[in-house]
Amino acid sequence: MMDYYSGFSGPSKSVALEQVKSQYKASLLEPFIEAGKEEDLERLLEESITEGVNEIYGDSDECPGSATGWAIFVKSDILKAIRRILGEKINKQKESCSN
Repeated sequence: MMDYYSGFSGPSKSVALEQVKSQYKASLLEPFIEAGKEEDLERLLEESITEGVNEIYGDSDECPGSATGWAIFVKSDILKAIRRILGEKINKQKESCSN
């Protein structure tokens, strides 16, 4: 079945962005939630999702893989990038608050 999907393109950058936001936003945010900081974290997550998708897609709107590649590799790479970027943003914010 996966071979069949390898003949199709993966989602465009805008569709990938919406998929990640709708399917993974809560799970990406959960490890970083602090009392009273949800709005700040929500903003940081929005920025991180956009930056993570842009990092993998680059300047192109076309998926860097087929539909199979999206399901197996591209989506995973995007989620890893988002987690890394979000962690960096949160650490930077914590450092600026403690100084």
